[in-house]
Amino acid sequence: MPVMDGNIATKKIREFEHGMVKQHGLFTPETSSGSILEDSVASRESAEAGQERMKRGYQPTTIFALTGLAGEEDIRLAFDCRVDGYLTKPVSLVSGSVTFKLLS
Repeated sequence: MPVMDGNIATKKIREFEHGMVKQHGLFTPETSSGSILEDSVASRESAEAGQERMKRGYQPTTIFALTGLAGEEDIRLAFDCRVDGYLTKPVSLVSGSVTFKLLS
């Protein structure tokens, strides 16, 4: 049995990042309202925000939920835990490559 699921792990990672930002006097990253895959405008804005955070010396960990659960409640819970994106299995090569291109 796993000690924690992906949602709890994501919360712990975000709490750790917040503590590091506070401890080192860095700026807190802006929170996104949804997936960077929602549309191309949101993707460009996310990329620009990411570049700005890198200039300030802080780049948060990119976290994607990869799961077999596709219910609205599961998706909402994942984004409430502040994941950056949500993919459901099986992942096609097209959706996977688009996701990773957005990250680079």
